[in-house]
Amino acid sequence: MEELRMKHRLFLLGATALSLLFSCSRAEFEPMDSASGNEKTGRTVLEATAAGDLTPDSKTSFGDKTGNAYPILWSAGDCISVNGVASEELASGGTTTAKFTFDGILDTPFKGVYPASAVNAYFNGKYSVSVPSGQTYTPGQFDPAAGLMLASGSSNLTFKHVMAYLKIKVTGTGSEKIQFISVAARGDENLSGTFAPVFGETPSLTGGADGNDVTLDCGTEGVALGTEFIIPIPARTLASGLCVTVRTTDKKYCVMESTSAFAPEAGKIYKTSFPYSEKGSAVGIWTEEELVAFLNAADGDVACNSYYQKNPATVNYPDPATWSEWVASDGRVHIYWSGSAPATRSCTVSNFNGYLDGEGHSITVDPETEWITPFFINLYGTVANLTLNGSFRVGHAASLCAPLVNVVQAGACLDNITSNVDVAYSYASSTSYLALSGIAGFMHALYHHALIIVIL
Repeated sequence: MEELRMKHRLFLLGATALSLLFSCSRAEFEPMDSASGNEKTGRTVLEATAAGDLTPDSKTSFGDKTGNAYPILWSAGDCISVNGVASEELASGGTTTAKFTFDGILDTPFKGVYPASAVNAYFNGKYSVSVPSGQTYTPGQFDPAAGLMLASGSSNLTFKHVMAYLKIKVTGTGSEKIQFISVAARGDENLSGTFAPVFGETPSLTGGADGNDVTLDCGTEGVALGTEFIIPIPARTLASGLCVTVRTTDKKYCVMESTSAFAPEAGKIYKTSFPYSEKGSAVGIWTEEELVAFLNAADGDVACNSYYQKNPATVNYPDPATWSEWVASDGRVHIYWSGSAPATRSCTVSNFNGYLDGEGHSITVDPETEWITPFFINLYGTVANLTLNGSFRVGHAASLCAPLVNVVQAGACLDNITSNVDVAYSYASSTSYLALSGIAGFMHALYHHALIIVIL
């Protein structure tokens, strides 16, 4: 058994810049009053207690507002990680003090992360953590999975926020129901994905990879205009501001854009409100389920042609009507979401001749299985403005292996595609040749003014 591993970072930079698809209203985030210096304390068998009054900065849900402050309380089911060991879940919540139980004795010094589900890895005293790109709406609260906190010490622990909190209200008197709110950096700063935590008096998240946006899912029934939404984002400077996109249950959208530099601080709440002003149809892919549904519809019942079929005139495509609900008025399928693709996709598109625009979003390939098929077997159309992350592992005899496309046929185009995928191929016998890549396995087409950078 041999194993070939490569760490790819590939960039495909198209020569033609795309115009904006919508106009934007403009607003700014204003900081709300908040107190600082609050903390929780605990030990190896951790008892966590708020040391202040009603403004602790280190529990997991908002209590009722008193003056300018919100008490933030532990919740049932909360779990923390200390030195890489996850605690048992809390049996009850609603208080500013909680005890966490661990199996075994934890040695000092302590490093703690909340929530434990945010931990990717812990090795030699160092954590890797993730900020989820998808958040779930709860009335009056934030998603605790996104409310990361850090703590360190040799005896008692002080948990402190590393996230800032956006409090967003979309006003209006109409009957529209909000289904999704997406917050994206206008620059290249990451708001979700993988980060390296820095512990100390003022903890923070550094680095960042895999996502420049977060999306709050309000459910299929939606939420009325005038509701306040609380969305955690990493506390970091967004040099070019940020953009908030709102989609309603009837697949319409509006946009608020803040173009000024925005430097939210950890543990503070920043509020903004703007009126719902419909910009048009929000037809496109907003969730993992919609991605899978699109791939199934785009594939139809059409059998895959040969990998080496070079004449599009002889290729069988599915009826475009089967996936027309995802096609916008400009003829493209737009992705408005960043997240993880299912480990084993329920479908791979045999022959795709449409236009898939990632809109700068990222899809993470899940390496839970060794058989991970590409999104497209044969690409005759265009895939643009998309980032791929994660791992791609192939454990079967194959000559073409790639997470996005197996064969880019003549006339097709990959435009502004970035791959950070860790590619691994394990095999027991040799093949005549191997085309292994973080993007495409084989090219009949030419990159359109492409710059390719490969880091092995």
